[in-house]
Amino acid sequence: MLMLMLAISIVSAQQSSRYFLIDDTKQREFIFNHIKCRDITYQAELFNIFYKDDSNHFTLFSALPDMVKKVTQWKEISLDTIKNNLISTNSLKKQFNEGLIQYINTNGSDQARAAFKSEWIKPIIKINNKYYTPITPTLMEHFQISENNTPFNYLNNIFPNLNQFFEINTDAVIFPLAKFEAFYQDKFKHPSFNSHYDTYDGFNTHYVYNKPIIIRGNNVQIGEKMAYSYWTLASWSIDGKNIERGIDRFNYIPGLGIVSGAFSYHFWWDNKGKINTPPASVLVNNYLENVQLMPYEINSKPFKKYKP
Repeated sequence: MLMLMLAISIVSAQQSSRYFLIDDTKQREFIFNHIKCRDITYQAELFNIFYKDDSNHFTLFSALPDMVKKVTQWKEISLDTIKNNLISTNSLKKQFNEGLIQYINTNGSDQARAAFKSEWIKPIIKINNKYYTPITPTLMEHFQISENNTPFNYLNNIFPNLNQFFEINTDAVIFPLAKFEAFYQDKFKHPSFNSHYDTYDGFNTHYVYNKPIIIRGNNVQIGEKMAYSYWTLASWSIDGKNIERGIDRFNYIPGLGIVSGAFSYHFWWDNKGKINTPPASVLVNNYLENVQLMPYEINSKPFKKYKP
């Protein structure tokens, strides 16, 4: 009964949007970097929130593109109309800290994982003394930064399980996505469960794949900066949008935050909730080629072209 009530409360909370005001002229507890990203077709906007009293934790707000218009869409909003639904900086940090404790105490339960990635906490930005929030889908994600020389070890003698799905370990041993896929396709003769929602085989049933983990891939140069590259290992076996995967491939630059990424879970669905738009073959190819939305503007300044 307790679990049922908790599940109902989570659903009820997600039906009512909350908002976080990204305006560091009013709140001195954080700074942020606003990064505009695109590929050939789609555009997105990333907001990395860094807390001044907590250098090991940051929050990423991603404003994602409409599946028809290909860009993020915003609407003007009055703060007076949603003042009771505004989340403070302290509340956002508290959500992460309490979620971390629950995650450890419950060995990564569904309820604990829900605290780290959410569609119902939306950003508000200020432009020319007016406030705007996306009407297209958004995603809020908490991340913890660590620098630990974790001993290299394999899961089932195959995969390195080095990071939780919210942990960015800059010292983790490199294990490229391409290497994982090459092994997998050699064994099973098809793309992995990590690439497509309807792929199923023996590895897919292992419990760890239902608890996403972040794995460090190859470093990449973006403009004049070197970025740490990461990819997510997780099962797609879930009904509906798998927001737990979050930004499932991304590049991270210390001091700037996450500057590029792929949102596979978002692109499986169209505006009407119909699955598989664009075609699954395109999405799988983008995954295998590690195609991401790359930065073209950071904090209103053009960013130098990505160097592969």
